[in-house]
Amino acid sequence: DRFSIRTSRVFVIIIIMPKIQISLRLCNNLQSSRSDNFTCFSRVEFGQRLLGDSPRVEVKRGENLDFNFTTHINCSGSQNLDDIACNPVLVSVLEVLPKDKKAKEEKTNVLGQTCVDLLPLLNGEDRLQLNQKLHCSNSSVLVNTQGTVEEDLPELNIEVSVPEPILSEEQLQNSNIFSIRVRSLYSIPESWHISSSPSFTYTLALPLQNSKSSHRSIVIPNGLLLAPSDASYHSTNWRWLNLPSAMGEAINIPEKSVKLCSLQEENGVLNTPEDENFRTVSQHQKPCVAWNVERRCWLSPEANAALLNQLSKCAVWPVEVGRYSVPSAGGKGKVKEEDPVLSYHGVSYLNFAPLLYPGVNLIVGAFFVHPFNESDISEKTQFPHIYHSLLQENTPAVGRPPTGMKKAAVKKMASSLRMGESGSQADFHAEAQIQETKSEAHAYLDSKSYLYVEIEFQNPLIPKRPTSILAQRISEYIPPRSPLPKTLGGTERAISEFHSKTASITNILLQQYRGLFGEELLKNELSYSKEATDERRHKLLFHLNSTGTYHAFKEQLKQAVVQIVREKYLDRIECKTEDELHQLLSELYTFLTDHMHQGLKKVLALDDPAPPPPNALDCNMMKNFATEAEGREDYDLADYYYKECIARESHVASHWYDYGVFCLLIRDLDKSEQCFKEAVSLDQKFVPALLLYGMICCLGERYSEAEEFFEMATTMDATNVIAWTMRGLYYEHAANVIYRDMCYNEACKLNLGETEAIYIVGPSKTTAPQQPTAMAQSKASIASKQMGAHQAHELAVPFQVDGIKSGVNGLHNMEESGELAESVTSVHVSTVALDKHSEEVQESNETNDPGDQPTKQLENSSTSSIKSALSVQKEMGDGGAVGHKQEAGESLKESAFLQTASYLLDVHALKFAEMALAHELTSLSRGLNRGYLVAQARLHLEKKEIQNAKSCLQKAITFNFQDSVAWSLLGHCCYLEGDMDSAKDAYERTISYVNPPPLPLLHAVYIRLAEIYLKCNDYEKAKEMYLHACRKNPSSVTWKGVGIACFKLGDLAQAEDALCEANVLNNLDPVVWGYLAMICVKTQRPVEGEQALKFALKVGLRDKEIITELDKDMKLSGDIKTNSY
Repeated sequence: DRFSIRTSRVFVIIIIMPKIQISLRLCNNLQSSRSDNFTCFSRVEFGQRLLGDSPRVEVKRGENLDFNFTTHINCSGSQNLDDIACNPVLVSVLEVLPKDKKAKEEKTNVLGQTCVDLLPLLNGEDRLQLNQKLHCSNSSVLVNTQGTVEEDLPELNIEVSVPEPILSEEQLQNSNIFSIRVRSLYSIPESWHISSSPSFTYTLALPLQNSKSSHRSIVIPNGLLLAPSDASYHSTNWRWLNLPSAMGEAINIPEKSVKLCSLQEENGVLNTPEDENFRTVSQHQKPCVAWNVERRCWLSPEANAALLNQLSKCAVWPVEVGRYSVPSAGGKGKVKEEDPVLSYHGVSYLNFAPLLYPGVNLIVGAFFVHPFNESDISEKTQFPHIYHSLLQENTPAVGRPPTGMKKAAVKKMASSLRMGESGSQADFHAEAQIQETKSEAHAYLDSKSYLYVEIEFQNPLIPKRPTSILAQRISEYIPPRSPLPKTLGGTERAISEFHSKTASITNILLQQYRGLFGEELLKNELSYSKEATDERRHKLLFHLNSTGTYHAFKEQLKQAVVQIVREKYLDRIECKTEDELHQLLSELYTFLTDHMHQGLKKVLALDDPAPPPPNALDCNMMKNFATEAEGREDYDLADYYYKECIARESHVASHWYDYGVFCLLIRDLDKSEQCFKEAVSLDQKFVPALLLYGMICCLGERYSEAEEFFEMATTMDATNVIAWTMRGLYYEHAANVIYRDMCYNEACKLNLGETEAIYIVGPSKTTAPQQPTAMAQSKASIASKQMGAHQAHELAVPFQVDGIKSGVNGLHNMEESGELAESVTSVHVSTVALDKHSEEVQESNETNDPGDQPTKQLENSSTSSIKSALSVQKEMGDGGAVGHKQEAGESLKESAFLQTASYLLDVHALKFAEMALAHELTSLSRGLNRGYLVAQARLHLEKKEIQNAKSCLQKAITFNFQDSVAWSLLGHCCYLEGDMDSAKDAYERTISYVNPPPLPLLHAVYIRLAEIYLKCNDYEKAKEMYLHACRKNPSSVTWKGVGIACFKLGDLAQAEDALCEANVLNNLDPVVWGYLAMICVKTQRPVEGEQALKFALKVGLRDKEIITELDKDMKLSGDIKTNSY
């Protein structure tokens, strides 16, 4: 039992590293400032290790030298891989100075230095051929003929090689390179002074996963306290972390500099436009602690997986910051041996959540510094082990004083104990010192200190799937199909076959003709006289008959002619008399002759045939007619128009998409799913169809399938705000918080746009404070209203809406201060909640502006509500606003959620629209606005909740009495309730404004207002409204209305013209045929009236008023009676 073996699977990655060989070859342009002839040698260092010196070489001015020196790095284990990632190879070229008689050792002078980055060796390369510039202080300056100054630096040829790649392909795919770039600590405590900077050094430390249960410490020391006047204060170069022997430009990482990043692209805090002024002053006009270093770490596959696992549990990562005292110099220049004392111990919490987004490998931003507390770190970061201070671990462990305790205080404590002080007095001193430490750490909060860092992974922790893979996955769900070719059948197929046979015979005849008369054609001796032409024709016919070609032509045409007869004249083949037979043969001969000429024209014609006349109704017109029918709730007619579009152009994806949207309106999800599926199969890059099909899959809880379509949509159109927002709504529905925040942040950035991006740019050679420009203030105002207060804290995840469950269960009522208060129980904005908010706003206005007269509460009845609104408008003047007033410079650009909600309401996707409006409500930092209330009213109208819609619209109108959209929707509410007087008042007000509503909404207003005028027997105004609608968007409904109005006015000629126009656009309207019949009867045309009446009854005339009036007119004329039909 003692020696029993437990079977288990243990995966151990053994990395056997070869030696890295470094060879120094030719060096050009090397010069000495002391003499023309000098002696030099090269020195190679790696980190803290000296790899060797080359033999000394005698050099003459102008000659190139060859060091011919080779050394190597012995590496073994993963620790050395980390050294390769972090440390470069430092190559120094040193001059041997003449030996002084009094000096015991010879002196050297550095002629140049360069650094070789070994990171490519960890990326699979095995050989590096480099020509490195040697940075030196005595480089010659040459002026070329164009007047520009260039440094003629020495150049050294370096070769780095390994016998085989260090990492295998599998290790390359699973390992990673972690890089942290620390820029500076800004807005430092006021107690730090420049005069005391040499006495202190500043250090950063953060943990990094080695495995699931262990971590290592990454320490970045030697931060410098700099003033804005220092030359290195505005340095934009990243430096190597550990190069003690490097000087000058050799310490900078080549081809790497600090990149300017807009506030909206940052991932930390202080990235709102309101913080622009504070950031500018802190980063360009106040002292800071600067590092400007990059620290790279190699992550083994195990460490990379452990880090991903830890971030998936909690994406908050601690970075400690502290100040150490530097040992002071004693007598005769000796340094006193004292332990460094840690003070101002703080910690910054970095939000690594964006690194869990697919394809994201970089986060940049500013992060606040908080007082250090181990329990807070363990709670916020949720590390699997007990967390200890990394900075304290780097200080001496024996007799170490409490964190931040001054050395003098420690000595005082020890002396007091030796003198016999009581334990209570010692505890008092210790407690006082601890309180001092806490006050030091709290100085970070008082001064709003923040750390600016960059975190980058060479490979994303979660790779983004390429478009080809997504397209393949979409094809698995919905196989693409090419548009079906138009097939010919019946008579058309027979005629097409006849044309092809005619063309074939024509080509053969031309060949026979060229064979008989080709020589004359080539010699241009062909005569075109009548005799010569007849002779050639007779010769050609004789040739065709004698060779049997003519008989072959007849056999070829026989099958095509028989097919035409069967398809076109099948019902007339059995002729009973000889006259009928002659008539049939005459028609057949004429038909075949005509089509023979058409076939010959296709072969011999030089001009293009005239295009066929356009159809009276195209698909765009029919879609407009369908939209109009939807507004009148005539869903059968709308369904007919959509199906007609599909029947005409079944290969067009947009037709299927429009029909699917209509099916969403009538709540037929199964049919809408099939329509969107068909649209995607025709065009797999059609973003609207991808979005709505993904939404339907999400509502059906087919989350994996929905994710594929949403990801494909955002990949096809990466700048689409609505696509990113809908994808975020899907992730919220699927309870995926991390990806939800990714999509919402991306939508917010795209909505702000590049033109509104704000960069922190320092003043040009001045330290005087600068006030933000008007443009910056305008941008800040715009962005503040767009973004709200989503990123007020670095740990508060943007767009955090924990109270929202599935987008509807956590709508919050907005308090006067703009902060979220107690949540309401439903997504529907109740009248009580809105009334309460409106009263709060009115009370606020009364308090803040005594000159403004508050608006009386709008009453519930439609007529009184409009009259009340009109009376308030008269008191305040046109354009006055009640409640909230739009400030100068307020953005008219809608938020991402409001844009998405408007689109979802357009396509009748109510579930997702509710979720988008819930987010919009929670993000309103200044209370309800007009856009939200109008969208909420539209949602209530879709649900037929008329009273709730009216309540929202009444409050929306108080923001702007010239809001034509709100007035038109309020008119629709009154119209649906049957309150025609109030609807007429609202519609008349809508069309009287200078800024009308959008065309579809305006078209519905014209039609409904005209219908109200017809019911009120105001035919002149009805005619005028219908004519307005015809000018904007002519349809059968608008022309029918014009015809009816003219008929009622007694203008029968114009009425007939308008009704005929309506009949052209829709010949299945029984009302149009009925009025045409009455016009024909009144104008003494009984035959036409009888035909119109027959067709009206055939298409289903059921209007009793028309039938009664028509019967009366026919009785008076005495021609026909409707009872007979």
